[in-house]
Amino acid sequence: MFCWSDLDAITLLSLAMEMGVRVPEDLAVIGYDNSSTAALGLVNLASIDQSGRELGQVATRALISRIEGRGAAEHILQIPSLVSRNSLAGSEDTKQGRR
Repeated sequence: MFCWSDLDAITLLSLAMEMGVRVPEDLAVIGYDNSSTAALGLVNLASIDQSGRELGQVATRALISRIEGRGAAEHILQIPSLVSRNSLAGSEDTKQGRR
């Protein structure tokens, strides 16, 4: 299950636990944001990291170049990455038996 934020994914993990649904054996869960909460041992949520710091640097450079006179449109592609943790079947920690 892909959740649009880590906070919603953590809520889903909690509900799954209450319902006896095993994560990741019965349900794999991925959040979005790679928040510090997702990395906590009790949560251990796989998450998409959009590299917020790098994204901010790219945006700043784009703004400065506009201020300095750039008139042409500029298209910049930032590729997010998956941070694999125990909520995702097949993650390294899951393969090694850690939960």
